[in-house]
Amino acid sequence: MIRVWLWCIALFSGSALAAESHIRAWNLLLDHPNPAVAGLLRLSLDLTVPEYGPYRLSASPPMEQGRAVKELQGGELVQIGVFAPDEERERTLLPIHIPLAKGLLGWRVCLIRQGDEGRFARIYSLADWHHSGLTIGQHRSWPDTRLLKTNGLRVVVGSLYEALFNMLRKQRFDCFLRSVIEIEDELKSHPDLAIEPHLVFRYPLALLFFVSPKYPELAQRIELGLQRARQSSAFDRVFEEGFGSTIRRLKLDERVMLELDNPDLPASSRAMMADPTLIYAPVAVSPLAQ
Repeated sequence: MIRVWLWCIALFSGSALAAESHIRAWNLLLDHPNPAVAGLLRLSLDLTVPEYGPYRLSASPPMEQGRAVKELQGGELVQIGVFAPDEERERTLLPIHIPLAKGLLGWRVCLIRQGDEGRFARIYSLADWHHSGLTIGQHRSWPDTRLLKTNGLRVVVGSLYEALFNMLRKQRFDCFLRSVIEIEDELKSHPDLAIEPHLVFRYPLALLFFVSPKYPELAQRIELGLQRARQSSAFDRVFEEGFGSTIRRLKLDERVMLELDNPDLPASSRAMMADPTLIYAPVAVSPLAQ
């Protein structure tokens, strides 16, 4: 009898193990500068265990964003990533249209060289910025690189994320324009630089999960989990824990806001960004500068 009982336990355990989903995430999703991003992925998976079963997350080999997008199309090394949307990504991958940082990816402040603060202090409009001659550094594969150029800003591009910090130090450009959800963590890794205290750029841009088209069930699972998180207020709790203190420390409501257009934003993402239930809105901000 004991032998039969042990056999049943072994059979059940083997079935449970076989049912476990192995999910390979882009390494920079699991190691995102703000841990709330990976936290929301795990939350969405935890909330859907009853329907989809247990899971195991692992990181892809280290890779830059451009390669991660290509690898997602095949789905072998990467099954899920996190990026800003553009037409190609929305067409070739499976986007989850719930902005993870409530649109804060499009709230940008400058990472600058220490001592350069005075060069930004008298800017109160986009016209002032244009006349200043200041330049912005960007990765060539980021969707907002074209956005900045379309808005008439001078942009210097690089091919490697980490190299951009050295390009800033070497005065190849004046401002490394970083999202408010990333910049504090990046400053910890580059303490010889500084956060510019006066300006905030804002443009419609979301941070979305993108799933490989080879794994539509995974996309359905994550969307269901995020919807449940929103309905239960768990999403808002993760947002506050991950981003609330950063918003207050950066004093976004006291900065001069420079508003930019995003003409390349896909229609589906534009509708998402117009939904006030999905997007962060401060209690008060300084007048928009055009």
